[in-house]
Amino acid sequence: MGIADGLASGYHGPPALTVARVFTEWTLDPPMLALVLLLGGGYIAGARRLGDWPVARRIWFLGLGLGFWVIATMSFIGAYQHVLFFARAIQTVLLVLVAPLFLALGRPVSLFIAVFPRAGARLTAIITSRPARILTFPAITTFALVAVPFVMYFTSWYTAVFDSAAIRELTYLALLAPGFAFFWTLLRVDPVPKEYSYAVSMWITGAEVIGDAFIGLAIIADQNLIGAAWYHALARPWGPTLHPTRPGSTPIWTPRTRNSPWPRRRPGTSQPLTKPKALVGR
Repeated sequence: MGIADGLASGYHGPPALTVARVFTEWTLDPPMLALVLLLGGGYIAGARRLGDWPVARRIWFLGLGLGFWVIATMSFIGAYQHVLFFARAIQTVLLVLVAPLFLALGRPVSLFIAVFPRAGARLTAIITSRPARILTFPAITTFALVAVPFVMYFTSWYTAVFDSAAIRELTYLALLAPGFAFFWTLLRVDPVPKEYSYAVSMWITGAEVIGDAFIGLAIIADQNLIGAAWYHALARPWGPTLHPTRPGSTPIWTPRTRNSPWPRRRPGTSQPLTKPKALVGR
């Protein structure tokens, strides 16, 4: 079913987002919930088997890593990610940068190696292999961290997530994977394919910051609305509206409501109207 067909009958989505609904509006994502429970259960079992696994690492992995994973996919962010652009943007940041950071700090690789020595030896051999060293070369992990969200935003992948549950779930994993690889090799709290100098780590961090800025500038500079067909067909009757910040600039979500006292576009065009003189100063 296409975007227009799926939304032709009117708005079908969550109610208007309020401060209260930020805390109460949740959605169930069975595949993500099952994966989180599997990883969390395995981590708890391994930590209990060792007995002396530090509490701080459990907090990093279980409380913050998996916690932000759940928040990104099942809190109000997950419930509104197909309705509000900013919710999708927050979700992307949580899945690419925040959750992977804390998952890596929990040292899951070290835990696995300690709990399963024989399997851990095979995993260590894989980690230190030449293909692993190539795939985790700093330039490659940094490029993947920036390229995945960039491609998602500027291709049909962005709206494909809204039409297919399978694509949505795979997208979550596609965002988490490069983030975990990046922080795993950057922090080096777990065994890594190769330990680079701290100067290289600083270079990696700088390149990642520049890459994030590039994505933001690309979105701002783009003259086309990302996911335009979806958002226009959605016909959301509440909240912020689609509005070009200035002639020729990117249409973005702004806090201006649908009850603004003046038209925002010339009929039949995308050119914004200036505010009537009678309303100047209001």
